[in-house]
Amino acid sequence: EIVHDTTASETLFPDVYSYRRFILSLPKNMVCDVMDWAWTRKLNENGPDYVCLGINISSLIRTADKELNANVRPETNISSIFYATRDIQQDEEILTHFIRLNAE
Repeated sequence: EIVHDTTASETLFPDVYSYRRFILSLPKNMVCDVMDWAWTRKLNENGPDYVCLGINISSLIRTADKELNANVRPETNISSIFYATRDIQQDEEILTHFIRLNAE
């Protein structure tokens, strides 16, 4: 089951300079929070890395300490759609293993 589709809501920066300009334009009290929501990924297998921000509900997806504890993950390392890996219980935290995604 699809848990979250970031396709239409991700904020993508084509290079580190545009991301840096955005960060420097923010009020100082917001910078750390926004930087915590940033990651890099490819949009296709042979494409460049983009800096991404999840300034939406996806910022509530947390990092699982081990891949075994992840209850959502994208189909591939370039997918923006996160699927449940098992039944997620009410009030359970949504976890993915970002470290593995960055290593693929």
